[in-house]
Amino acid sequence: MSHELSLLVETPGGEERKAFICSPYVVAEDDRLRPAGRLGQCPMAAGFDGCRLVVHSYRGRKTGPGFALLVMYCHDHEKHFTVYPPGHVPYGRVAVAPVDVGGFGIRGEGAWHETLFRGWAGCGSRQDLGARADR
Repeated sequence: MSHELSLLVETPGGEERKAFICSPYVVAEDDRLRPAGRLGQCPMAAGFDGCRLVVHSYRGRKTGPGFALLVMYCHDHEKHFTVYPPGHVPYGRVAVAPVDVGGFGIRGEGAWHETLFRGWAGCGSRQDLGARADR
């Protein structure tokens, strides 16, 4: 079962492609964080086309989620790509949303403080959204 999420972007030719792949990370048998489930496509895949994917490596990062991220190789498109945990994006130094690596929302006072939006006091609260919260 695949748990992957992706952000679709439109190419100059009008075709939709995935900008990057996200997957919840869970603790595996070796006590390391690994993506949950099996990925079926690389970011270059169109529609529901499957890809022949293999694990290339796990890459440590100086910024971001603080653990090694999965790097995969797609034989069909001859490209490497990184699988990001929910809330993280390519080249991001901090999370963009208060979610844990499993994809579950983090609530409570200060949840947004460890995100890109930490400078906006009360970010994400109903009162900041005003009338838009009730739509």
